[in-house]
Amino acid sequence: MNPFKSDTAPYVATLLISALGWLLTTLHGEIQSSAIIAYEMKVSDKMATLEIRNISNSAAIQNASIALICPQVGSCLTPMSVENKTPHYGAAVRLPPTGDVPVIHANDSSQIAATVNLPVGGRTRLVTGYAGGPPQFYFFQGDAPVQVVEARSLKGLFIAHYGQFLGGLFIFTVGALCAWLGLNLFTRSKKATPDAPQPLNVVLSLANADGND
Repeated sequence: MNPFKSDTAPYVATLLISALGWLLTTLHGEIQSSAIIAYEMKVSDKMATLEIRNISNSAAIQNASIALICPQVGSCLTPMSVENKTPHYGAAVRLPPTGDVPVIHANDSSQIAATVNLPVGGRTRLVTGYAGGPPQFYFFQGDAPVQVVEARSLKGLFIAHYGQFLGGLFIFTVGALCAWLGLNLFTRSKKATPDAPQPLNVVLSLANADGND
């Protein structure tokens, strides 16, 4: 017995929609209450660029540290500039739309690190040169726990575009439900139509009057 073609079909549809609504509500609550940053690391031509963004819906990130550190003990960063005979191995840049200026607290041949405060949607960038193997990204939590995701990962893309995903899923669900209900009603009405009456052909056989076969 197919539940989608029986009298229980409306109840099955209601149950599925309720389950989907519960799942989205739970997921929405987790995303709303979590502090999340997405990072993207680009390495090319002996330059390493790290960009991070606060993709949380409502949580600001305070007093967190980001760093590019050599993969092995020792030196791998190369100076990007020299000022008063002091080499500068990297730079921290604030990016629009919002965000405080990052404060660099480590800048040597083994690492460059900065303290950042990122409101919702805030972005910042670290840039450094390197020789040998590229540096690696490290994140150090500040005043509250923070989730760290890769910007181009499935999870990062989902969280960053959660609103668009939710709207598209809602439209798809409503459209699929309407198509299914329409098809179900059409099938039921077709089955309820009585068959057209068929003509009745009557053949009369008359026996010979003289009784001969």
